[in-house]
Amino acid sequence: MSSRHSLIFTLGRPLGPIYGLIMRTRNTAYRNGILRTKRLPCPVISIGNITLGGTGKTPHVIALARWLTARGIKPGIISRGYGGKAGKGPLVVSDGKKIVARTTQAGDEPVMMADILGNVPIVVGSDRYNAALQAISRFGTRIIILDDGFQHLRIYRDMDIILMPAASPTGNSRIFPGGNLREPLTSVSRAHAILLTRSEQLHPSDLAIQRKGIQGITKDRPVFTSKTVICGLKDQRGKRLPVTTTEGMRIFAFCGLGDPDTFWHTLNRLKTLEVVRTRAFKDHFSYRVPVMEDLFREALEAGADALITTSKDHVKVLDLLGSSPHKRSQLPILSLEIDVQIEQGFWRLLDNMPFMKKLPCDPPIRSSTTGYVSS
Repeated sequence: MSSRHSLIFTLGRPLGPIYGLIMRTRNTAYRNGILRTKRLPCPVISIGNITLGGTGKTPHVIALARWLTARGIKPGIISRGYGGKAGKGPLVVSDGKKIVARTTQAGDEPVMMADILGNVPIVVGSDRYNAALQAISRFGTRIIILDDGFQHLRIYRDMDIILMPAASPTGNSRIFPGGNLREPLTSVSRAHAILLTRSEQLHPSDLAIQRKGIQGITKDRPVFTSKTVICGLKDQRGKRLPVTTTEGMRIFAFCGLGDPDTFWHTLNRLKTLEVVRTRAFKDHFSYRVPVMEDLFREALEAGADALITTSKDHVKVLDLLGSSPHKRSQLPILSLEIDVQIEQGFWRLLDNMPFMKKLPCDPPIRSSTTGYVSS
């Protein structure tokens, strides 16, 4: 946790109980029908979290979409579109064949998902109900994946999945603005399953302790683990490259994430390269040409052979530099491609959910990209 967040949480601590009461009241209103929950004409799986900051939602949404597609079940992804200008929407990011919106319109993560998945419709907008209806009516979506949907109680969901970072599942256990909990910890009971993400960061004995602690909170809710897997790299032309491409390279790394330390940690697992300098920006950072010129200059001063960033930052940077007169060719910009491996028990749980038994299936479709969805 940064010193800036520590200061904000300290100053906001007196307001935490008030915010917690508001969230409990809101949850009760939805549970008792005072606030209306609307059902969509197809099943909904929500992937979300209960803490602020990055927990790895996007790669888990991608893994779920691949798993469903491989079974002949056509999913559609619905996202708020943070960092974009879609507003209420609905804005189509991908029609399941090609990307039809830019990051400035749709936000970075939806465009990144569209780039990786290729064959899954993605629609964004703050009115996620209508966005979902469009995915169903226009693209024949049979199941909705609600990205970052745990607090979006307006839409009824058939399965709620919460992601919690294995190294610190509940943050400082205080409610915002006194801490990084989005709502009281008791809300975890709404979930059908909990995933402890980035489990590779912990020793197995420490992971077992964290898992037991979360099971003590959730009582009868199953707790599974997932770990981050490095798949390879992608260059600015969209070509996928093996990790060995970076053998002996000096790298300047930058990112705009809620938790940049996770990116640095993943890079440090690559023994083929040397990270000579890093630069972190705020989550969903909007890059501009002057910023990129600064990054190129810093990289050259550090003696770097290339710049490397995350997939979601990569799509924004290439969007920007594609129309810029800046000579980006002086140093290559690579993205680190990651995936997630999820415990097999999670997929068995999902496969046995009642709504899965009722879904019509087409012949299985193999994704054009490789991906890991189980242990």
